[in-house]
Amino acid sequence: GDSLPTHIRTQRQESNPKYPDRGKMFAPLTGKLSITLKRAKDLRKTQMLGKQDPYVEVKFAGQKKKTKTHTDGDRFPVWDSTIEFKCQSVKDFTIKFSVWNKNLATLDDSIGVLQIPVLVLLSNPSVWLPLYRHEDHRTECGKILIETKFEGSGGVPEQQHSNFGLISARYGLENVNVNVLPFVQSLVKDLKLVIPPNVDLSDIFKTDPLSGRTDKSLFITYLTGDGKTSCGVHVAETGREREIVVQLVDFAARQQEQEAAMKAAEMQRLEDQAAEVKALQEQAQAEAKKEAELRKSSEASLEAVKQMAMAQEARLKAEIQHLHNMLCEEAKTVKALKDRNQLLMSQIQSLKAENKLAKVIPPKGQVCYLDSVEHKRTMQNNSSNKPEAPNDNHDAWEAHEIFPSNDGGYIIKSLKTGNHLSCNPGNHELRYENQNQGLWESWDIERKSGVYYFVSRSCGRTLQCTPQGQVRCENNNRGPWEAWTISS
Repeated sequence: GDSLPTHIRTQRQESNPKYPDRGKMFAPLTGKLSITLKRAKDLRKTQMLGKQDPYVEVKFAGQKKKTKTHTDGDRFPVWDSTIEFKCQSVKDFTIKFSVWNKNLATLDDSIGVLQIPVLVLLSNPSVWLPLYRHEDHRTECGKILIETKFEGSGGVPEQQHSNFGLISARYGLENVNVNVLPFVQSLVKDLKLVIPPNVDLSDIFKTDPLSGRTDKSLFITYLTGDGKTSCGVHVAETGREREIVVQLVDFAARQQEQEAAMKAAEMQRLEDQAAEVKALQEQAQAEAKKEAELRKSSEASLEAVKQMAMAQEARLKAEIQHLHNMLCEEAKTVKALKDRNQLLMSQIQSLKAENKLAKVIPPKGQVCYLDSVEHKRTMQNNSSNKPEAPNDNHDAWEAHEIFPSNDGGYIIKSLKTGNHLSCNPGNHELRYENQNQGLWESWDIERKSGVYYFVSRSCGRTLQCTPQGQVRCENNNRGPWEAWTISS
């Protein structure tokens, strides 16, 4: 495989994480798409005699449009033609370019074809793209220069500022690629970017820049720890037996530390300046005293010296008061910065706690389903208000909501009846009886190796599913029968 920098490691991974669907990554297109077919070069010859007359046919979003024909354009035609497509919530991003040789007496001859997602054009506004004999994209038969402009919303999301030093992320081939940097930024957790093994990149990013080709790759560039040196890593499309972990740096926190250090240095400078002023004041007072002693014999001279000393002292006092006021203002600024830093640290801790909670359960109000890992059955509230798992349906009977209880645990609510799942500590009977939030209805949720265990806070026993679909609390095991997943 490719050699990796020392701060990038690989490790085996038992299971692959799930990634959001394409609709959350690449929003539907709404607006006007303008494509300019500039020219082509090195086109395949389709006729033995004379020069061929090429034109381009473009299909996108259920629309088909053509350029003008370049008569005698042969292998190096120039069209410079702009075609426009109106887009209204377009979800199918496939765009197809077909280059034809215009014939008068017979059917037009196919010169070459290229079928790609329009995301490639949005990621590369001006690019030479290859043409192929067939749609399997195996045999290249020329190149075409395309310029693209899109006015509207959707497609490749706008790049957000990265606090982790990510510079670019391109998926595909040298010219046929898609900008996936916004999505790669969303994969960063705890300053680590993880690319899982045994998963095609097209499955991760929910798009394929050029179907039929397995030599695609993901190329990521980012800043290393010094904040100046850039580094790159290639990730192959397939054949990765170990996950790739890229260790990133929190440049935002580093910048805050640097700003705090600058403030401290400025405060020290002001203190040094105040000390220097004080020394000047003492020196001035000493000089005034010496001058007064030298002119003691002359009352007029003494009075003049006295007035001079008083004026100088008043000026120095004014300067000292001014510096004192500046120091007070700087002290207030430093205190405000410290208070703001404490508030930011508190917010960071709160966000970390919320992020940890979000990893355990779905957001409140979101429908979820509890699926037995061992028996592939889904827990439901039956007509007797008792939990059971007779099948793997995800219907109204199986719909639940999980949210925090008043005592620090979690409530498992049946959306069919609105009642909460409770466990009787006396006989360990499970029922959907009421909408209380007491000890009987409170559960602890433990997460281990990607599965969840629900532990009753009233008796300490673990929710389990038997092979016959019975749901009960028989013991406090953490075995296959007690393992569940939460899906939405």
